[in-house]
Amino acid sequence: MAKRAATKSPPTRTRRDAPARSRSKSTRHAAVRIEDLRRLVSVSAPRFSPDGRDVVFVRKHVCRRAETRTDIYVAPTDGSAEPRRLTTSGKDSLPRLSPDGSRLAFLSRRSGEQQVWTMPTDGGEPSALTRLPDGAIRAMKWSPDGSSLALSYRETAEGFRAADAKRRAETSESEPARVIDDLWYRLDGDGYFGPQRFKLLLVDADSGEHDTAYEADRLGMFDFDFSPDGATLAVTTNRHKKAMLEPRHTTIELVDVASGRVSQLPELPEGPKAAVCFSPDGSRLAYAGRIGDDGMYSPENAGLFIADAGTGAATPLLDKHDLCLMAISIGDTGDPDFAPWLRFSPDGKRLLFRVGLHGATHIASVTSTGRSLAFHTAGQAEHDPADVAGSRAGRLALVHSTPTCPPELAVLDLAAAPKHTLDEMLAQPRDGDTAPSDRSPGKGLTVLTSFNREYEADVARTAPTTSWITAEDGTRIHVRVLLPPGADAAAASPKSNGRARRSAGKGKKLPAVLLIHGGPHAQYGSGFFHEMHTLAAQGYAVVYPNPRGSKGYGRDFCSAIRGAWGAADWVDVQAVTAFMRDHPAIDAKRMAVAGGSYGGYMTNHVIGHTTEFAAAITDRCVSNLVSHLGNSDYYHKPGRYFPGNFWDDIDALWQQSPIRHMGKVKTPTLVIHSEGDLRCNVEQSEQVFAALQIRGVPSRMVRYPKSTFHGMSRNGPVDLREHRLRQIVDWLGRWM
Repeated sequence: MAKRAATKSPPTRTRRDAPARSRSKSTRHAAVRIEDLRRLVSVSAPRFSPDGRDVVFVRKHVCRRAETRTDIYVAPTDGSAEPRRLTTSGKDSLPRLSPDGSRLAFLSRRSGEQQVWTMPTDGGEPSALTRLPDGAIRAMKWSPDGSSLALSYRETAEGFRAADAKRRAETSESEPARVIDDLWYRLDGDGYFGPQRFKLLLVDADSGEHDTAYEADRLGMFDFDFSPDGATLAVTTNRHKKAMLEPRHTTIELVDVASGRVSQLPELPEGPKAAVCFSPDGSRLAYAGRIGDDGMYSPENAGLFIADAGTGAATPLLDKHDLCLMAISIGDTGDPDFAPWLRFSPDGKRLLFRVGLHGATHIASVTSTGRSLAFHTAGQAEHDPADVAGSRAGRLALVHSTPTCPPELAVLDLAAAPKHTLDEMLAQPRDGDTAPSDRSPGKGLTVLTSFNREYEADVARTAPTTSWITAEDGTRIHVRVLLPPGADAAAASPKSNGRARRSAGKGKKLPAVLLIHGGPHAQYGSGFFHEMHTLAAQGYAVVYPNPRGSKGYGRDFCSAIRGAWGAADWVDVQAVTAFMRDHPAIDAKRMAVAGGSYGGYMTNHVIGHTTEFAAAITDRCVSNLVSHLGNSDYYHKPGRYFPGNFWDDIDALWQQSPIRHMGKVKTPTLVIHSEGDLRCNVEQSEQVFAALQIRGVPSRMVRYPKSTFHGMSRNGPVDLREHRLRQIVDWLGRWM
């Protein structure tokens, strides 16, 4: 943003939109509270200015009316000044600077409907660029010459637009029926879209007029990129009639921007493809994917490929390394992206990518020949990249978080950052390690924002301790323990000496909660997890493992539960339970188990097989695989992941269904679900609750409205997230 000094912007903070923490010092307290959800600030979507001097990004917080605000800010990359706010509506996102840095494009709902807005970076007011019909925009990129913007846009079906709802309210008409002809008609968090699909539009950057550049993708979930000369758009696409069940037919098509002619890139191997991007010289394309029948979400590793932009001849770059580009960390702060991320370095010699490893997220790179692999970050932290700038090795704009520090904006200088080998990374974390108690950025990493500095100074937080335990069959399992603030640190390790064990002796041991993550093919990571700190502040030892099925520990570790839930993972959970029993800080008679999604599945499985836990919390769970596979928004092709099908070959599914063990359950159980959950339908929890109530097992069901979805605990309305946490704390307090 070359004319930064002349930019007119409002003050960084105003009384109207300030987060609750700035209103009064009386909100200060010693430990994490449920209400801290209103204090925490998150950042996302950073993008460099063309000259690399600035980064624009989204700042999100909850204002005093419990509304979530998203505004666009800018910060100098050298850290020489505080971030400045560029937009003020509280409804702005996805900032994109034009190639010459003179204009900022962004998405906004300030006028009601989502549209593209632009504003000059040297001062001036934003104005709406597009006048698109009611719909949704998923992605946006400037053309290299700045003359147009490419949008992934889906129009809302007639009868379901905002204007239609307003008319019905005035005329007392009923909401229309949906006529469905395709398996792909809904998505959790997105809702019901019926036959509508995202299309690729080209929007004139001056007039806002648009043309459709591509609309052949059967799912509409494509990724795209401009060639460096702007003449071509590369699009990942699946045109197969049953695209949802046949990800192997995904390919890359090239759209000639001038003529609109579409050609398929030949010779590409069959398999899913995502995150396509051109090399700086336009001669090559890189993408994430795999060869075979599995989709992008799979226990198999998602690899990195480089292809000739003319012939399509593709080479896998990570086939000699047991790494996955879809190893995503689960958390409840920030805005995690559950898609692979990759970019060429500015000199085109290396490919940069994000990878989850041993409960953390790191930045790695590999040469375009695949011969040299290096990691540019290390330690127990989350490094979530978004953009690349500079020359040669380049710099990365990313979001940085640790187990004790909420997300902040950071820049990584790749030339200055040390390089680590895969073997060095696999040696971390070690048994007995404690995560840093502050942000502790590594060499070459500069943290540019401090929106949560006040919070970090006010609130006592502890850092988790790492343990590696051995399951009955010899498998090593990574477990973290988070103790309450002020708890005896020496007692955190089960390998403590006798003195430490006595100091945490009878009368001083803590109740504990075993948390099981969802996915299952994800990982508990190294970011700030508000819910865990809330439980620790309530006096609980929080135990969170990554059992088999988790990403980040190799392909075989993850694939061990493919089509066989409740087997190897149950072996690992039993090992974790034994670890908790023997832990010097934990009272073995006051242990609870909890989890969401697959974690809810596993919670159901645990209480159906043991009475060792004093309480259980099953959240947005799976309980009956037979019914679940027929009512989730994502469908499994019969026999691919799970054996059989859900209509006439159900034996294997039924054997893996926790509902069949509900007759043995005695554990008091809290059941939580959102009625708008399209990933795991609320009927899964209804079956659990009905079985428990009929059998007289102490139980409670908390149902959240249809306006909420599967990810409510991470991205739902703050008042409902607070209500959920209060229910959890109340239930544990009652039975522990």
